[in-house]
Amino acid sequence: MLELAAIFLNILLPVFSLVLIGYLAGPRLGMEPRTLSKLAYYILVPAFIFNIFSKAEVQLELAARMALYSIVVTLGAVTVAFVMARLLGAGPQIMAAYVLVAGFGNVGNFGLPVVEFKVGSEGMLPASIYFLTGSTFGFLIGVMAATWQRGGAH
Repeated sequence: MLELAAIFLNILLPVFSLVLIGYLAGPRLGMEPRTLSKLAYYILVPAFIFNIFSKAEVQLELAARMALYSIVVTLGAVTVAFVMARLLGAGPQIMAAYVLVAGFGNVGNFGLPVVEFKVGSEGMLPASIYFLTGSTFGFLIGVMAATWQRGGAH
């Protein structure tokens, strides 16, 4: 029980504290969530990932195996979500929502800080490979699901 409390205090509490600060400060400072999201997604995250890769020695075979593993796991989750949505008789929009949730993990804005707090800098390269693969593949799945649910494919 004491170990669980230490994990919460040392790993999760700092992440949730930053989220709370943003939640409280955003409206008071008149910050637009869309602008901050675009800044983070198009400038800060790529700069962060570039910084990690520029300092690391990446073993191409290991990175490729990690990326393939990530894609296979995501495909498995998407398949399970699709089958469950079908079994539940979900319509196209709900089915697309199931697929989107299964295909797009929250491994960037929450996962990377947790890895940094728990494992330290040595865990950031594998986590970044997983994040890049997941984001790229998640976008592909997302576009396919959005197009499919709008009648682009049946």
